[in-house]
Amino acid sequence: MEDLLTIYPKKLFPCLLKAFLVVISLSLIAISLDHYFKNIAHNQAIATSYTFKTYVVGMFDSNGEKNIPTYFSFLNLIISAVLLGTIGKVVKDSNEPRYYKRWYLLGCLFIFLALDELLMLHEIMGLPFIALLKFINNGNEISFVRFTGFIPYFLVGFFSFAYFLNWFLALPRRTMISFVVSGLVVVFGALGVEMIGEYLIGIYGKYSFPYKAATTFEESFEMLGIIYFIKALIDYLETKKETISLGFDFRNGQKSHFASEEATPEVNRREKHLI
Repeated sequence: MEDLLTIYPKKLFPCLLKAFLVVISLSLIAISLDHYFKNIAHNQAIATSYTFKTYVVGMFDSNGEKNIPTYFSFLNLIISAVLLGTIGKVVKDSNEPRYYKRWYLLGCLFIFLALDELLMLHEIMGLPFIALLKFINNGNEISFVRFTGFIPYFLVGFFSFAYFLNWFLALPRRTMISFVVSGLVVVFGALGVEMIGEYLIGIYGKYSFPYKAATTFEESFEMLGIIYFIKALIDYLETKKETISLGFDFRNGQKSHFASEEATPEVNRREKHLI
């Protein structure tokens, strides 16, 4: 017997928004408790315990790695990649398949961004630029060293501008504006708020509550930007009258399939296999 699980993308956005509020709230609670036990209650037994450092601060602090906020950001980027690939397939099968390769390419880019979020690849890519800037600066340390990881992305964005320009201008006006807004929110978090964080490091230190709070707000803007981007993709899919379906055949152990379907209730629904 074949069980078909149908996921309606419109329900995805409010679920992600609720999850975002939970993740950020837990992150703020974790860094607040860390600050309280270290600097107010002066309870080093709790503050330095393995359980507290690993399962409270380490698990929920947005400034950490491979924890709940990291995995949530990774999930958002993967969802974006899946939606971009779905749109690419829909556009390819439509009467106007002109820019479907752009959608596929963006999907691949978001898969890389997801891996970067998980594995911190931008820090590795930034090392040659750090060495170059130190050489130019006569071997001295450089300010805002963390921003060197953004240089490869800036270069890719600069050289990709002409390739994606016609595709961007061909988007519906609502989708175009939504993409711009989501991008601005992400950039504001990644650059604007992070610059504030770098300033706070110089005053209070890397492990201070003000810096950790700034980092949490930085991550929150980046998460919100991607979630809003997901909403924009869902809205664009709605214009194509699509739903996303995930089918599993448990009868013969066959491979599951991922498909998009027309969401017209009156007519027979047809499947377009993506894999």
